Amino acid sequence: MEANETEILKKSADYWNWERLIKHCDTLEELTAFEKERAKRAFRRLRQELGKDFFENAFEGRNPICQYILNRAPWTRKWITWFADAIVELKDHENYSSLLARLKKPIKFYEGLSVLEIAFKFSRAGFRICIDPSVEVAGRPKQPDLKLCDKETQEQLFSEVSVLDQSKADREALRTLQTIAEPTWRSRPSLCYCGRIHKILSTSHLNWLTARIQESVEKLEERGGFEEVVVEKVIELGLATKDSRDVL
Repeated sequence: MEANETEILKKSADYWNWERLIKHCDTLEELTAFEKERAKRAFRRLRQELGKDFFENAFEGRNPICQYILNRAPWTRKWITWFADAIVELKDHENYSSLLARLKKPIKFYEGLSVLEIAFKFSRAGFRICIDPSVEVAGRPKQPDLKLCDKETQEQLFSEVSVLDQSKADREALRTLQTIAEPTWRSRPSLCYCGRIHKILSTSHLNWLTARIQESVEKLEERGGFEEVVVEKVIELGLATKDSRDVL
């Protein structure tokens, strides 16, 4: 029997359940069989390198990596595959743990991602890498992002990596998504939901909208069933308890 996407990722906790994330890869028709297997292997490798609680902690701390998990489009699973390949490539290089520490901190994630991307390319090119090396410049201690060592000549190069941060629009879009989704993540029992957000919202508009969503969540927690929150050209959101999820 083929896996059903809505059955696999139907509540908030499923998004930090490694086995469900792995199983969900089989539902992505746009991926080839080979790409599905690579994506599943990527999740297994990330669990081993980052720890079984990584995604749960990431959602709790609003780590930007969550946008790649919440977005179930096929391209995000290709990105996860690259992310895992890059991390595994660097695991035997010096100060690997320092890179993981950056990636695990929400405020340092994009900084760590930039270092990961550059270090991955140089490692593939045959360089030995040291992450966050300690050096002395003009008698003062410094800590550049990378030390690159040519294996043949033993020449060394120190590098500072520019941070490839999100654009303002990307940050605001993620903030809108996370704020709207939060009442459903924290609901008890967990709710099933689906919908579409049409625009980035201001803080005041978000506060008003999440209050409406919270009202619907509380109704469902009390009596179950189905609720919808629809604001023309802003949001279409359906919420349901498990016994009514077929309505979504």
